[in-house]
Amino acid sequence: MRSLLTAALCILASAINYPAAADSFIADHPVAKIYEHSLKLPFTTVPLPEGKWQVISTEQSQNNNNMTVGSIYLVRVENNVIAGYIYIGGSADLGRTGWELDTGCNRNDVLFQQLYSYAQYDERCWILNHYVMTRGPNTTKAGSALWDFPANNNLALPANMLGIFMRWHDRQTFNRVTYYFNPEFEGLPPSQQLDWRSSDWHRDRIAQSPERAAYVAKLKAWGEKQWQLFELGMHNKLPASPVAVPGTTAQTNTPPPAEGRTPTERLQVLKQLFDQKLITQEEYDRKKAEVIKSM
Repeated sequence: MRSLLTAALCILASAINYPAAADSFIADHPVAKIYEHSLKLPFTTVPLPEGKWQVISTEQSQNNNNMTVGSIYLVRVENNVIAGYIYIGGSADLGRTGWELDTGCNRNDVLFQQLYSYAQYDERCWILNHYVMTRGPNTTKAGSALWDFPANNNLALPANMLGIFMRWHDRQTFNRVTYYFNPEFEGLPPSQQLDWRSSDWHRDRIAQSPERAAYVAKLKAWGEKQWQLFELGMHNKLPASPVAVPGTTAQTNTPPPAEGRTPTERLQVLKQLFDQKLITQEEYDRKKAEVIKSM
């Protein structure tokens, strides 16, 4: 009886039609290739921000389940300045039992976190965080391109970048993407502290700089729109045009420096930051009192 059941299960399994696995995750994405709008992977499509994005490194390997996984790194350069990076991770094979959960989805020490689901067959999240651009001891050969590319092209690497990390997986497919943005490209001053926890971009200090907090608010709004495209891309249903990156196509929307704003304008910025939950009630009340006292 057991042998008959086993045979039946084998026949059933062989009758299931899974999409064919790709030969490679990176074969269609050679270094120096330029992308706009989107990048097609074996089973999904990744939406890209506006601009031209150049592949600077790739890598792939076999994971513990003998499936081909890979990474693609891209850069956008404008006026000899690094405007941003993109990291894309995914698989050339379809999973059968889901994928390992990404602990990045559970971080609560970031500028913003949106967790939709955290399960073996359904993980969906995105976070907004700041990154100190120093090469770590576990940096992969492909990941080293984030430092090697500017060094080899006489470009300055910003001390800090802001990143929007997105993760989506179901039983069969997954994508892990991080969009890095250079705030110095948008005219914001670099952080005076290189340590991650002491950075001026850290969530505990962001409210001290209305300019930085306003930029974070713009990125958060962009991330909310980009997430919708990200989900569509997981089903290969992207629209025809990308979502503009804050500040790059609408510079007139960038708030003037703090010293150039009226007290009323400063109060409006504080209210916006509080409404978007980028500062606490205590921080809002303290800053509001400081502004009113200066009037």
